[in-house]
Amino acid sequence: MNFYSPAEEKILEMYAAKRLSVHHDASTNPICVACKNSCDQNGLEIKGPISAWCVGKNFYENPYRVLFIGKVARGTPGSEETHCYNNFTASRDDLWHARWSQYWSYTRLICQNVFGNDSIENIAFTNMVKCNVSSTTDQNTREMKDFCITQLEIIKEEIKIIKPAKIVFYTARNYDGYIRNLFGDFTVEVDGQCQIGRQLPMPWLKAVSKTDGIRILRVGHPERKAMDFTDKISAWIQS
Repeated sequence: MNFYSPAEEKILEMYAAKRLSVHHDASTNPICVACKNSCDQNGLEIKGPISAWCVGKNFYENPYRVLFIGKVARGTPGSEETHCYNNFTASRDDLWHARWSQYWSYTRLICQNVFGNDSIENIAFTNMVKCNVSSTTDQNTREMKDFCITQLEIIKEEIKIIKPAKIVFYTARNYDGYIRNLFGDFTVEVDGQCQIGRQLPMPWLKAVSKTDGIRILRVGHPERKAMDFTDKISAWIQS
């Protein structure tokens, strides 16, 4: 028996309501059908949809309510269900503890800094785009991003369900146009770079959506960054 948080249950219900399907040839959502046809025309094998990673059971018990958002999942982790590859268990039992992935281990260190423990139950975590065409880097086409983010609005619906107070986007600059359109208003406070240890400066954008009551930080992907990365993001969350 699965013991998902109430927000995770609502997210799964939303996927079902939008008629997502792991069997893309059988999908009845016209946006998903158009996305699949676009991938076929480009010789790409589309995989997914991949669910959100988690909405922790302690998420609403802390004042930060921080949601982390990446670009896209790699491959098809999680268990195959009708409407998605469900990762609410896989993220907790496997991915969160992965030592080979700085994407996960750095987020775990941020949790340790902010909450005093590194439990995934403190945070929420998801991705901008639900399907992918690669098991390594983000190789999704502009059309796939448009279909999923702008037309299907899956990530927008997830944010509405999760109701974060703060969001950290691990997306660098490539998704900035999409991010701006996720919110009722988007007021940029800082749009520049931040020095992270001895690495090249990282893109660093701070913004706020007063309509949605959300503060926003957009940085680069945490992979191969110095530990200064976790300190700076932890400080922003706690500010």
